[in-house]
Amino acid sequence: MHPLSEVPLLLDNNKNILRHFQLLLAIFAVVILAAGVVAYSLAATQLKNQLVLKCQALAATVATVIEEDSDGYSTFLKNMDMESDYYRRTKSLMMKIKKVNQEHVQYIYTTTRSGENAIMYVVGGEPPSSPLYTAPGVQDSITKAERTAYDEQKATIGNDFENTNYGQRLSAYQPIFHKRTGEFLGMVGADIISKQYNSIMQIFIIQTVISICAGLVVLALATHWFSGKVNLIVNKQLFAAQQAEQKLAMENTTLERINRMKTDLMTTISHEARTPLAVLASYAGLVSMSLKHKGMERETAADLDKIVSEAQRVADLIDTMKGQALSDVEPSARTPLDFGDLIQQVGRLYRPILKRDGVELHLDIEGEFPVCGNPEELTQVVFNILQNAKNHTEQGSVSISVARKNHSIIVSVCDTGSGIVPELLPRIFERGVKGTDNSTGGGLGIGLGICKEIMEEHGGTIAIASDNGTTVTLVLPEYNKGGEHGC
Repeated sequence: MHPLSEVPLLLDNNKNILRHFQLLLAIFAVVILAAGVVAYSLAATQLKNQLVLKCQALAATVATVIEEDSDGYSTFLKNMDMESDYYRRTKSLMMKIKKVNQEHVQYIYTTTRSGENAIMYVVGGEPPSSPLYTAPGVQDSITKAERTAYDEQKATIGNDFENTNYGQRLSAYQPIFHKRTGEFLGMVGADIISKQYNSIMQIFIIQTVISICAGLVVLALATHWFSGKVNLIVNKQLFAAQQAEQKLAMENTTLERINRMKTDLMTTISHEARTPLAVLASYAGLVSMSLKHKGMERETAADLDKIVSEAQRVADLIDTMKGQALSDVEPSARTPLDFGDLIQQVGRLYRPILKRDGVELHLDIEGEFPVCGNPEELTQVVFNILQNAKNHTEQGSVSISVARKNHSIIVSVCDTGSGIVPELLPRIFERGVKGTDNSTGGGLGIGLGICKEIMEEHGGTIAIASDNGTTVTLVLPEYNKGGEHGC
């Protein structure tokens, strides 16, 4: 092991080590960005739940106090005397509760139902001079959550913000029952408005972006420590992060920029590493097969097989990461291309991989099959389908045919493998669903989902049938320059 002080010199003298470390850096950066997106989504849901539960607790507190003087509330409902001691005491209580919790609640009030689609306000937690004040007797339309509360006469919380005359509100309701007779007297409501929710989320967005920026800065410094220079990609990421930090005031384009950066990284990784890895796996497999016939040592054969399996595993991982990145962003630029020629190129590269596992690849492609699409994304689709066929076919064959019908290009990929478990077939395009009930094999279960997204973005379709083997059918609009189905 070399001393740590020698690491920069070693990296300068070995460009391969530098490239490997830069690749690792790029993967770590993507993980940090993805974690930030997931954290934001989870925090938004959690915050909404916490706020509505806070409203419910406040409504329950007010309902308990009112029920202690049920007779006084019943009398006020009949007379609506705003000069009474009862009204002043109850209103004063609500105003105090509202003041203590003003960051989390906008309205506290009691209501009684005045019709099928209307309620009447009784006591509100605002002084008469306030623009939020609603006097007793004022009528209002009933919201979905409020209707449920009245129909079932039980505590209810809203699922999401609703549009009302008082803005977008997320509400919680607590029933009021007469302490002695059990008579239902109405509801206590507590609301939070969307403006309060958004102001709290703004703080979390700032914290999330700062955390992401901090993580990228640490990775950039680590690269400089090992290599003696900062990689151009890291510089761009750091510069973008610093710019984002200066524009933290609700820049909604931040996540889009991160997505584009993620896609650029994955595309670069795939372009630089995927093809050499596939070729390495293919020819290492052929060398292994050739030498086995010549009686090479068992240990040497195992070493070659290990090279093949590990190279293929890394190539599959790169394909998966690239596919995920491409499926989460806007469609890439498209150009006219021959889909049949693209499939033949992929087939030439993948045939040795299939042959190594005893699987023959047959191509039935005659003529030109023009489509309008992104070559990398369509290549990803064909790679994913062939990879699935390889994973589930032993000592069999895979056949690909291309035809033209009704201004469409139709591709059929048939294998003689084990097929798809019938119970999983309806959900086969969902991410995480694999065609086998074996949890230890068959990849991550996201390849077909990525294929479906890419095909739909290209205006096409993908369908799967499985009986004795599996048949995948791809349909894309035929490209006709200047015609109805042009780019």
